[in-house]
Amino acid sequence: MLSDQALINIAGIIGESGTCSRLQVGAVLTVDRRIISTGYNGAAAGMRHCLHAETIPYDQDGTNDGKGCKISVHAEANVIAFAARHGVQTFASVLYTTHSPCVTCARLLINAGIEEVIYEHDYRDPEGLYQLKEAGVKVTGPYGPGLSTVSTTRGDGEGVHPGERTHPGFEDTETAGTPDTDR
Repeated sequence: MLSDQALINIAGIIGESGTCSRLQVGAVLTVDRRIISTGYNGAAAGMRHCLHAETIPYDQDGTNDGKGCKISVHAEANVIAFAARHGVQTFASVLYTTHSPCVTCARLLINAGIEEVIYEHDYRDPEGLYQLKEAGVKVTGPYGPGLSTVSTTRGDGEGVHPGERTHPGFEDTETAGTPDTDR
């Protein structure tokens, strides 16, 4: 059986195949610590790769607007897509990834039935982590143990509205774990 560290290392190796020049991200989906799917970030199959010049703030095709890559499919989405394409069940699986998921990928992971996400580096926006925790997905990483579960219902049985949520330990999201990379 592979250890958590070995699976994170494998995610890193998978990420080296990433075709986005902003950041290479790898993901490994497991059941009982056995790999069932892998994914890395990059352009959709058959599409041109994304290129981001460090010295040019805006690419001619508008793909580098400073808000992240507009061409790349994230590693977490690709790991789920590969599993779906090959009929591999993702329910109750564990995801190992080099970077914490963005909010869109977090939602995909929640709907795919992923029960735990283990990551090595923080993504620039922690909202994905908040959503995973709110949905009851276990999160382990640089901030994983520090996140507290946010109840999805209030005491009166009504759903929690976005303005009512609080994220203990993340009061200052401007300075909390600001990574040096962006995807």
